[in-house]
Amino acid sequence: MLFKDYEYPVPYHDTWDIQDNSKISEAKSCLRKYFFRYILGWTLDTPNIHLVFGRAWHEGKEYLIRHGLTYENVVEAMELFTKVYAESFPTRELWYEKAPKDPHNALIAYKEYVDLFHQVDRYEVVDTEIAGDVQIRRRSDDSLQKLTFKIDAIVYDRDGFWILEHKTGSQDSAAWRAQWTGASQLFIYTHALYSYFPHDQIWGAKVDGTILRKSGNLHVRIPIRKTPEQMRAWLYDIDYFLGELDDMHMRLIDCKVTDPVMAAFPRNDNACTDFNRPCMYHDVCWAWNNPLQRCQRPPIGFKYEWWNPKAQEEKAKAIYKDGKITRKEIADVSGTPALRE
Repeated sequence: MLFKDYEYPVPYHDTWDIQDNSKISEAKSCLRKYFFRYILGWTLDTPNIHLVFGRAWHEGKEYLIRHGLTYENVVEAMELFTKVYAESFPTRELWYEKAPKDPHNALIAYKEYVDLFHQVDRYEVVDTEIAGDVQIRRRSDDSLQKLTFKIDAIVYDRDGFWILEHKTGSQDSAAWRAQWTGASQLFIYTHALYSYFPHDQIWGAKVDGTILRKSGNLHVRIPIRKTPEQMRAWLYDIDYFLGELDDMHMRLIDCKVTDPVMAAFPRNDNACTDFNRPCMYHDVCWAWNNPLQRCQRPPIGFKYEWWNPKAQEEKAKAIYKDGKITRKEIADVSGTPALRE
């Protein structure tokens, strides 16, 4: 279904009809949080150090993966990192406050990464910074629905094609490592591999994790194998959760400002804290039984910023879309068997 075809008690936004891992994962965690973030478009008006560092880290890491793990390339990687980081934290005083997620430690971490993996990695880079979409078939009406994605890197070695996904964290815990096994993100990305490359050459994904700590950084690789049987089970799961979102939108149609409660996008009290921090919507969520009565403008400390996954195509190095691959910058894939032709 297309949400734009219906009338709602709040203004429709064209991002509602674009689904990706971020939105689906938020819906699985808490539907009311999904409502605030993706229906109303509310987000904090101050930069989040974890998100800012993650974006900056990805910029530098992409350069290293594409051009080679050398100290010379670390210099360029740091320039890319600092450019992104300084957009949100422009002064060195702010950098010191954000340690260990600061440029100084990023430089240390990039050098550590080169030392650790430059003689270990034997893969060939297929593409980096890949944006696009992939289709799944909905069981409810046999229609095709697109899921939008942004993949850090697709590489190839003797095991076949696999995703190299960069992640940063603050603590290496069993929970942090275990979350990637069932992460929708890696399933969506692997589904894209199965959709664009030979099925018998698909391996899965590896989480390329960096834990930033004042006591010393840690770099880990977490293999996440994805078999065809696992992918079929995931397709069932994802179709279920997309159906839940369809149902929530249909329920929202019938909600009114005068209702004592909003009978759509219910709260999940098990998701009120994340990494020992309260949800950013915690106070307004529990103070307002019907958010429709207060949603004319964002609360103090928030701003409008709708998440549009398709906007990532502007900065992507390659576009995987509608079954076709378009490369803005051609990677050296001459040795990759499936791409020689």
